[in-house]
Parts: sequence; structure tokens; C-alpha cells
Amino acid sequence: MLAGFAAATMEQMRGTRFTVIILYPGEEDASVGIQLGIAILLDMPILVIRGEGVAVPNKLRQVADEIADVQMLDRTKWEESRPQVEVAIKRMLARLDKAARWDSATKKQNWRQQ
Repeated sequence: MLAGFAAATMEQMRGTRFTVIILYPGEEDASVGIQLGIAILLDMPILVIRGEGVAVPNKLRQVADEIADVQMLDRTKWEESRPQVEVAIKRMLARLDKAARWDSATKKQNWRQQ
């Protein structure tokens, strides 16, 4: 069952520009670990969105390309948090677009050097 979930998740992630890891207060979600492992395996950019008071583990901090803090990030108050999450995603997309322009001009592919 877990292998099937991981395979399906990997297939979905292959078609994305980056992955978003959401850390909710008071929750540990095993699927986040699978998603993170796949993102690392595919060398994808990683955006971590964390709610108030959520500590980002040091290992996750090392692989995250960006960490965004969102006030009131809570599964029960998602609509209140949505504008802040959208800002973080737009910021990440802008960063990727800038890197893509740089890549095409220099024929280099490592966007993280910016």
C-alpha cells in the first residue's frame, strides 16, 4: 500500500515545477516525509510553508529552497490562511521564472545559484 502511494505521488510530482511541504501546528504527517523524499530524489525545488509556532527540523531546513511563515495556518481555518500561502507560492514561481530566464541565457541549469 505504501509503495503504491509513493509511486503515484512520484508520478504526480514529476509534472510540477516545485513541491510545497505544509507543516501544520501539532501534526506529524508521514505523507509529508514521502513527498519530501521524492522531491529530493527528483532534485526539485522545495517550498516549506509552516504555521505559527511550528519548528522546521534542521534537516528539512537544509534542503528547503524557501521557508514561508503563515499566521493562523490551521486545517480548520484554511480560508483565512489562503492569501498568505498564495503569496508564498507566487514568490516561489517568480524565483523559478527568473532562474529559467537566467538558465536559457547562460545554458546552465542550476537555479539555486541565484
